[in-house]
Amino acid sequence: MEAWKIAEVASATRPYTVPAKGRTGVASAARAACRLHAQGSISLKSTLQTGRSKPKGPTHLIRRHLPEGARARCAFSVIVPAYNEQLVLEDAVERIATLLRDVDDYEIVIVEDGCTDYTPVVAATLRRRFPNVQHIHSLVRLGKGRAVSEGIRAARGEILVLMDADMATDPEGLLDCINRVRAGDAHILVGSRYHPESRTERTPLRLAYSRVYNAAATLLLGSRVRDHQCGFKVFDGDAVRSVVPFVRSDRFFWDTEVLAMAQWLGYTVKEVPITWREGTASKVRLLRTPIEMFGSLLRLACSRRVRAP
Repeated sequence: MEAWKIAEVASATRPYTVPAKGRTGVASAARAACRLHAQGSISLKSTLQTGRSKPKGPTHLIRRHLPEGARARCAFSVIVPAYNEQLVLEDAVERIATLLRDVDDYEIVIVEDGCTDYTPVVAATLRRRFPNVQHIHSLVRLGKGRAVSEGIRAARGEILVLMDADMATDPEGLLDCINRVRAGDAHILVGSRYHPESRTERTPLRLAYSRVYNAAATLLLGSRVRDHQCGFKVFDGDAVRSVVPFVRSDRFFWDTEVLAMAQWLGYTVKEVPITWREGTASKVRLLRTPIEMFGSLLRLACSRRVRAP
């Protein structure tokens, strides 16, 4: 059913309500999306669905390599976007595999993003070493946001986990977060460096930038999240797949936009404590990235006309 037809049907149904916990919130989120679209707050860019959304941009330069004998679905997927991560990618996958050594029904999705080093070779080698590794190879630079979106579309898990390749966030609480989302405690769990129980190591300059940015996101977007850009997130698969079609950002702002959209659509987002250390080879540029992020923040704030429910 086309998006405008869904909007027409939704207008004749009961008013929008905040979705209940668990997977029953997707239909309510669809009604909320139509309501926000009618008010001009978001754009229905593709057919609204709870499955995989229509990819944005060229797809013929993206190759998907599935493990042999892969099933259509699995319990959860760990998505690892990688751009020029030849020095850390192998260690990241080995740490995740070691942590999940007693778990069978999962996959690791490496989204290798137009790299200029030997990351494609490392990723291909890991796919041969580990039977549950899926490798997505792009011949062109996608940007972090687009890479994560491609990983979400390709992932087979009912629960989706997002982790950075540099493993800045210690994965010790991974299984607990997955179980919380599966039990319906929240649709999205976000690792927060500002949680009272978190342990973090970061430079004063990045800390100051982060605090100003997150305060601006809270003020302009009405978000209740204190840390939008931490690389560790756990999503209910149906929920995030219904949000991704509305996200416009291809770069670092993707995290903030997804969390804001999810809250506007009525999904439950909660923060969890983490152990986090600042990476030595971060792709964030202290001048260019903040300007880009604040520009995207203002763009999204100006396009929004309603407060979060």
